[in-house]
Amino acid sequence: TGSTRSTRTMQHASVLHAHAAGLGSHQQVPVVQRCAARVHRCSAPCPHVRELPAKRISQGRIGQMMLQAASQVDEVEEEPPTYDLKPKRGRPSTKDARMTVPDVIERAAPIHPYPGEFQQTLVRSFTLGGIGLHTGQYACVRVRPAFAGEGRYFVHVPQGTNLHRFKLNSGTQVGAQDAEQMPLEEDVEGKKIELFKRYLVDQEEGGFEGNFEQYLHALDAGEMITTLEEGGEIDEYTFDEDEPIQRRGEDEVYMAASLENIKTPQDMTLVLGEEGEEVIVGAELLLAALETAGVDNARIEIEGGREVPVLDGSALGWSMEVQFAGVRPTTVSDDSDELVVRMAPCLVDPLTVHDGRAFISYVPENTQRVSAGVDWKEQTDMIGRQWFSWCLYEDLPFRFELAPARRYLPTVESVTGLTNLGLLRGGAESVVMVASGDKWWDPTMIRFVRDEAARHEAALLIGSLSLLAKPGHAGLPLGHVVSYQATPALHIKFLEAMQAQLQPEDWVPVWADDEELVEEAEEGEDG
Repeated sequence: TGSTRSTRTMQHASVLHAHAAGLGSHQQVPVVQRCAARVHRCSAPCPHVRELPAKRISQGRIGQMMLQAASQVDEVEEEPPTYDLKPKRGRPSTKDARMTVPDVIERAAPIHPYPGEFQQTLVRSFTLGGIGLHTGQYACVRVRPAFAGEGRYFVHVPQGTNLHRFKLNSGTQVGAQDAEQMPLEEDVEGKKIELFKRYLVDQEEGGFEGNFEQYLHALDAGEMITTLEEGGEIDEYTFDEDEPIQRRGEDEVYMAASLENIKTPQDMTLVLGEEGEEVIVGAELLLAALETAGVDNARIEIEGGREVPVLDGSALGWSMEVQFAGVRPTTVSDDSDELVVRMAPCLVDPLTVHDGRAFISYVPENTQRVSAGVDWKEQTDMIGRQWFSWCLYEDLPFRFELAPARRYLPTVESVTGLTNLGLLRGGAESVVMVASGDKWWDPTMIRFVRDEAARHEAALLIGSLSLLAKPGHAGLPLGHVVSYQATPALHIKFLEAMQAQLQPEDWVPVWADDEELVEEAEEGEDG
């Protein structure tokens, strides 16, 4: 669990391998679960779980890893979250949005990045490959740092450019005879039995909810809490040196991740460009991961197919790659130290678009929030009616709350219908949750039992909203965007309506009022 590059690489590769293999919620390898562990800072050590936590972070496997670890602890009473953000013109303030996100701690992992006062990009590039959900084509995607003002843009590159950079760590196979000769810790079976006994006791006497696997994570979380409360430190993650930035060529053909490049809105996915040109299909989850982490400028090279890989049907793979790649402020060029203030759209008046009963509304608010609702009650009780709301500055990071939520379909018949339309050529197995009456076709895929569909819709909405961004700026508006039964086509209709109302003065600076960020900014201004 150290912070060396080799340890991090081994763990991260295992995580991506598990997700690329489509492993379900009951199949993930231990290193994946340990990497996903996180805790709340509490007011006292919690070495042993005895009762349910007073507050749950979220539902589902990814969100439940260690909730119980915060039990038997009097949590620090905090004042209700407050906001002092007001739309400002001119010089940006360093106290725009109040940051009330709970502390998140992970072993051998960096702190999840957030948008900053200035435009940002990646510390280093990362590469992922996979099959496109609808085209069935294999594509390799490399996301690279970019200069301020370049924004997020796609470039088709020739075969062989980046494919060699993407390698899955398949692990080492050990034969049965070799396994018998491998040294084991003394009395390992006895320790397993003792741990399981503790688990049974805490179920009976302490009211612990969850399986044995989650219990082990709770104990691990307790150890981290104890270490922190006793003045110790969890090993910090160290990033590589900043990767040099390749400036976009003057004559280079590229596709900006911008609303202007949506030529024909589709009901199933985003399509940048139009037939007969170089098009990019299905980039919404990648764009959502970049937007919420503050990667305002990125060169996205796609090799092979024209569709962004579906991975495991969620944004988790992209979000984790961004977290481990790191985020840093970026300048306008190598020869300049000039930083560019990051701006976000902020309308003064509410806005609503609809299509039948489906709608998307915008309400001005002093934060950046999205809410998504779905209603498939008539088709299946497994999805039914769901709502989920997420705020960039109040809730746990996108990686935990929205990124793990997978794509879904309400009926088995909808799979057949899309296939007949020439879609889903990559196959729905292990990447799309399919409801079948009162059950899921593959229940092992479920990560959020109560609201996974709504969470996924919120992630898709953020990906679409990112297209509002001017080059290098935010796309997620300052306000509350609410969607209900919205399709990608309705997303685009809303974006067009919002863009039509936006005036130059409606782009305002916004960033978190976090003490460490303020200190860093003040030091930067002085220097």
